[in-house]
Amino acid sequence: MSAIDQALKLPNGARFYRCALQVNPYAYLVRYNKPVADFGDEQAYNAAVVAALLNHGVEVIAVTDHYQVSTSEALRREAERAGIHTFPAFEAVSKDGVHLLCLFSPERDTSFLERVLGDCGVHESKTASPIGKYDVEEFVGKSRGWGAICVAAHVAGAGGLLTTLSGTPAMNAWRTRELLACSLPAAVSGAPPNLRPILENKNPEYRRDRPISVINAQDISNPGDVAKSGASCWVKMSEVSVEGLRQAFLDPASRIRLASDPVPEEHVEFLAISWEGGFLDGVGIRFNENLNVLIGGRGTGKSTIVESVRAVLGLQPLGSEARKAHEGILKQVLRSGTKISLLVRSHHPAKREYLIERTLPNPPVVKDNLGA
Repeated sequence: MSAIDQALKLPNGARFYRCALQVNPYAYLVRYNKPVADFGDEQAYNAAVVAALLNHGVEVIAVTDHYQVSTSEALRREAERAGIHTFPAFEAVSKDGVHLLCLFSPERDTSFLERVLGDCGVHESKTASPIGKYDVEEFVGKSRGWGAICVAAHVAGAGGLLTTLSGTPAMNAWRTRELLACSLPAAVSGAPPNLRPILENKNPEYRRDRPISVINAQDISNPGDVAKSGASCWVKMSEVSVEGLRQAFLDPASRIRLASDPVPEEHVEFLAISWEGGFLDGVGIRFNENLNVLIGGRGTGKSTIVESVRAVLGLQPLGSEARKAHEGILKQVLRSGTKISLLVRSHHPAKREYLIERTLPNPPVVKDNLGA
């Protein structure tokens, strides 16, 4: 394995995952008399939904039946076999009538979630629409102890927090510190005018210390729903976990991208860099697809990495002082004979990768993905 191949196996930090966090299992359709004739049975439904998720680039889902968890197992297994990350989850209805998605760590098993349902006062699985014993504030507060994270489901629609509650109960529930996210089928600009100031954190009566994160997580009850613009959104996480979601919800401006948001412009990417010989012999770095920041004390190699990128691209520094520093690192740190390899991805005119190699002091050599 080449040094650059080894670098590509290293973690590259947080990235955006397309997430659909309100997928319904087959039992949900049967219980609520949704159309099932097109599928015939649960296996066919699961296969069709997973195929639609893959076709639309969805990488992360939560299967959220109403106060039911065993009904979601088959769909979760089917999705996981297809390489889709899944959150064990359920949709709760608080005793004050508000719908909440409750997502757990992917490592949690069904028996743990069933104990949580018991804690919520839900013991009879045959009840179509059970109501839990906790109100919104209580439920969200308990969720942290369960190791879960909550999302106020369809917040501006039927059963939503901002339509079901009003007055002081609505204000208190909305300002609950542990409630970090709510879902809408579109952007905040598309919400009802009376609710928009609340969602934008501009209504003084509902003002939160930290604005709530708005995500797209519309109900998916058949394969066609996956294509709806409000069914999924992009969440930036270092790893698919409850903590990954929590960090994204705490920083929605940089970690949440709605379906209605502009698609980032494709640009040339640095994928990885490696060194053979010199101060960084045997070292490789896999770059993040977004912002990369070098952090370290004096003498740890930050400047060496920057000047290596400059060197392998054959770029000359601007200014005499910068040129002097660059030449000093090449001569005294990297030294003659060091091989620097940089893997670059270009999207225009077509997506293609190039390996740029430079053995100092020789000029760079560029190879495409065919080795030419």
